[in-house]
Amino acid sequence: YNEARNPGSREARIVDDITRANGEGPNTKANLSRVIAKKKEMLRLVDERETSREDRKRFVKENQMFELNRQGFYRNLQDKTADSEAPAEEVRRYWQQLWTEKEDDCAQQDRLLETITPICAHEEMSIDKEAFMQAITKTGDWKAPGRTRVYGFFVKRITALHEEIFRHAETIIRGQVEAPVWYSRGTTVMIPKDEKKLADPTALRPITCMPVLYKIVNKYVAATVKNMVESKKKKKNEGREPHNLPRRNHCHQAGA
Repeated sequence: YNEARNPGSREARIVDDITRANGEGPNTKANLSRVIAKKKEMLRLVDERETSREDRKRFVKENQMFELNRQGFYRNLQDKTADSEAPAEEVRRYWQQLWTEKEDDCAQQDRLLETITPICAHEEMSIDKEAFMQAITKTGDWKAPGRTRVYGFFVKRITALHEEIFRHAETIIRGQVEAPVWYSRGTTVMIPKDEKKLADPTALRPITCMPVLYKIVNKYVAATVKNMVESKKKKKNEGREPHNLPRRNHCHQAGA
């Protein structure tokens, strides 16, 4: 930059052209710094897009190999070994502190439960069989199945089970029976954010894999609640001016 400070120098004119071309005005140190920052951000975005593109290509290739050459897929997995592993006891101790329920948290929950009254507690939820069957067909084929090790691919295609699944799910949703322990119990897998920091428990990302039946029921309940909310909002907003209508809120589902 020192060589470009002389207004009459060739370097100054080049820098001035660059700053003006990037919408930062004449050649000043502040303008040049902003241009440099912009270019660095552009390079970072280009690098991220390239990395994302390579990841997608690798993902598609691995999926195709999983479908067409299962033996080769698992052989490649065996060849990918980490040089180090996170110490299991240290990882357990660290995440246990975050996940263990504290007494203060329990007191806070009790206080909230005493003051919040369910709005629709008096209404009985009708179980739409057709909508439930749609929830089954929309379940992901190969998403992690959890402790049951049953993939959605098989549940979707063994149609003889669908009636029985609906019957059991209906009794659980209505509260007629208590859901079995395995139904809402998942398997948590710790995924490293950075392969160079495998020994650091804080650099791990927990992913909880729930059973496919939990995902189906949860998908159905989420869609039903969303429809109930939108129906009530529609009745409440009848006769109101369009510009006074509240923005649409979506009900998000967990474990889908």
